[in-house]
This record gives sequence, C-alpha cells and structure tokens, in this order.
Amino acid sequence: MRLKTLTLAAVAVIVPLASTSFAVTGLRPAAPDLTCTESIAAMGGGVYRYTYTLTNVSALAPVWWWGVYTNNAPGGLVYAPMGSGYFGSIPSDMALAGYSYMGWDTNFAYGGGGATSVGTGGSSTLVFDAVGYDAASKPFFADIDGEWTGAGTLGSNADGTQILSYMGDTSPVPEPASFAALAIGVVALARRRR
Repeated sequence: MRLKTLTLAAVAVIVPLASTSFAVTGLRPAAPDLTCTESIAAMGGGVYRYTYTLTNVSALAPVWWWGVYTNNAPGGLVYAPMGSGYFGSIPSDMALAGYSYMGWDTNFAYGGGGATSVGTGGSSTLVFDAVGYDAASKPFFADIDGEWTGAGTLGSNADGTQILSYMGDTSPVPEPASFAALAIGVVALARRRR
C-alpha cells in the first residue's frame, strides 16, 4: 500500500512538469453539432490515403475552416474542396500536445460566409496521403462563420495557441474487409446457436 502511495505521488509531481506543450482549445465540443469520419486506403509503398468527411449536423453557423491532427508524415495533399488546403507541420499557434502534423481546408472567408462554407446538413471532404497506417481516433477542429481568433472574436490561450469554435475526435469508417469479417462472424454465431 505504501508503494502505491509513493508511485501516485511521483506521477502527480512528474505530470505537471511534463505538460509544458501548447494546446489549442475548443469553445464547444464538436458532438452533436459536427461529426468527422475517417477512412483509410492503402496506396502501396507504405503510403496510405486518409479521407476525412466533416458533416455539419447542427452547428451554430456554417463551418469556414476545419482540419485534423495526425502523427503520420505527409505524403501530399490530394483534395481540399473548400479552396485552400494544407497538410504539413503544425504552426505554433495551432500546436496540440502529442501531434506533429495536421491537414486542413478553408475558404479563407475568415468567418464572412464564403460560398464554400459547410452549412447545416452539408459536408466537406479532406483527402491526403501520408506515410504509415494509423487507425486511431484523431482530434479535429472547426471554426464557424463569424468566429476567428485572428479577428479577435475567439481570442487566444495564454500560451498563444488558438481558441477554436469546435474540437472533437474522428470516428473510423470500417474498411469493406472489416465489414466482411463482421458479417462472417455474425453468420457463424447464428449457425452455432442453432
């Protein structure tokens, strides 16, 4: 029992010292207003195509800028339909502890209601190639029309990182092979019960 107490005390001391990384924050949780799904396809040579689809279920306003954090090294931006995509190292004002890269898409209307903003019921897809496979849930962010740190409407955190309209986590979309394996398992289980 005494050993557990000492271990917990050591962890309590170490954690605050280690948490010196920057961290963006979201003004609101994404769910249930926004969803972001992820699907991954092998492209060969250790490169995978990551496809993210942001859906505006019921956000307060259309989304003008959104993106995803990852630790997979960039292999290239493939598709960013809102007009100005990016995939690479994280700028210091967008830093999030534990992540090295990010991809985003924006209409650069800075909250002015651009023609490509994602309104309620709409969706936007961001596609990029990256080195390595990572099916873990990843953080995503979104800013809505009328809100932007640069315009002073949301402000910044004490460490200089941005406060964003929404923050959430991606949901994986199972590959067709995963669906097939699940179906086979269900059929086998049904037969076993008979």
